[in-house]
Formats: sequence, C-alpha cells, structure tokens
Amino acid sequence: AESLSNRLNNSMDLFLMRHGDALPQHGEFHDDSGRTLSPEGIIQVEQVAQGLKRQGVELDAIVSSPLVRARQTAEIVGQVLDVALVSTLPALAPSHDFKKILSMLRFAKQQSLMFVSHHPDLTSLVSLLTHQDPLACPHFQTASVAALAWDPKKQIGQQRWFQTAEKLSLR
Repeated sequence: AESLSNRLNNSMDLFLMRHGDALPQHGEFHDDSGRTLSPEGIIQVEQVAQGLKRQGVELDAIVSSPLVRARQTAEIVGQVLDVALVSTLPALAPSHDFKKILSMLRFAKQQSLMFVSHHPDLTSLVSLLTHQDPLACPHFQTASVAALAWDPKKQIGQQRWFQTAEKLSLR
C-alpha cells in the first residue's frame, strides 16, 4: 500500500525499531550475539507489532541486525504484519559503519521498510539520517519504534514520530 507521504513526495516510509527485551549476558550467553529475546520480550514485541498493525503500518520488507534477538524481533513483526521479506544486514549489528545502510537506502525499491537494530546505534542512525544532533534524537528503549519519511534523492529523513513499546502496546 502506498502511503500519503510516498504519493506526495516520493519518500520512503522508514521505521527503525530496537529489538525486544533480551535475556541478560551471562551463563550460556557469553557471546552477546547469541542472546535471545526473553519470554517477556517475545510478548513485548508481539504487542508492539499489533500496535503497529492497528496504526495501519504496512511494510514491504524488514531488515535486521544478524544478532539473534534482533532477528527474532524482525521475524515476530514480520509474522504479525504479514511481511514476506525479512532479511539480515551485518551493518545493523552493534558498532558497525552506517555507509552500507546509506548505500542500501540510496538504491532501495521498497516504499516501506523497517530496520531492527540496537541501542545506541539506532539513536546515531536517526541522527545521521535526519541531520539532527544526537542529543535531539530519541533514546530507544527495548521495542521502541521511530518513523521517518526518507527522501532517497536528497538523502535526508524527517522524523514523523517516536513511540515506546508501552505506548504502542496500548493503542
């Protein structure tokens, strides 16, 4: 479905989401990349995805960090929103260079795309995409979502909204 922002200025609807609540890094999870969503995190992500669905969010694709908790988050959102294309991109892993993300956005054909990643990288990504000071950008708690209108020609985004998991779950 084509959103109003797409029809008006050929922008892409870009959603940035932090993974849901994850199990702590200890015991069997010595390597941070293997941490899974906690049982509460699974419920949290399902509720957020339902909130996005109630708001009428439709996605052409979801691209996540390759870390387990981000992949699980992307898969749950994909199931709830009936998204056929769910994939991973190493550049969305913690502390990676955003050049590959910018390159992907430059050539993306999707009208509505979601990235699932980590904190504080998402705050830095919003800053980069919107050309805002990082201090003015949202602080992503688990399962929080920011919506941007991304102009691929001008290579700049405009933040439309930011919602925490709690707010999205209530809607």
